[in-house]
Amino acid sequence: MLLRTLLILLIAVHPALQAAERLTPSHTAGTLGEVLLVAPVGAPGFAALASALETQLPEYGWQVRRVDALPESAPDPDSVWLVEGATAGTLASRMAEQRWLTPLALVLIGGYQTGEPALDQFLVELPSAVLDVVSDWDHPLSLADRLERKRQARRSNKTNYRQWRSYLNYHEGEDHDELVSRIHGWLKRQLRASRGIR
Repeated sequence: MLLRTLLILLIAVHPALQAAERLTPSHTAGTLGEVLLVAPVGAPGFAALASALETQLPEYGWQVRRVDALPESAPDPDSVWLVEGATAGTLASRMAEQRWLTPLALVLIGGYQTGEPALDQFLVELPSAVLDVVSDWDHPLSLADRLERKRQARRSNKTNYRQWRSYLNYHEGEDHDELVSRIHGWLKRQLRASRGIR
């Protein structure tokens, strides 16, 4: 009876624990670095791309730590943070309020902000390199703000900001190889630049 109860508890609890945080180590000898992938459960359009990032980035040499919500305390500043949609706005607010150390690099997928600070201003003031991936299928707030983010970065001479327009519908498509490859390539260039490697 005790063994049966224990087995039922393990089956019921295990998926919940797995959903909170999952670490996928690099599949290569050594690691390029860690990517904190914030993939909220309530973002079904991002689920397929998040799964592709989680499985393919380790093939390139990245360790991926997938969490279902932005941590309450500051994540490791020596890692890359990858966020989607409204999570970008939450991150901007939390970093402004709690004075978190900045990440090695920040990747936004269809990011937008509904409050303060304005996302374009936050990105300009962030010393970290930023890859801003946009597509026609993003949230309307992200679409409305994407040109302003690019303009502000240009005006402020933020040379480590790059906006890349994806023509793939990553919300519904299953082939995310090109997007994952571009994210990896950009991250690798930023890593080299930060370490002064040519």
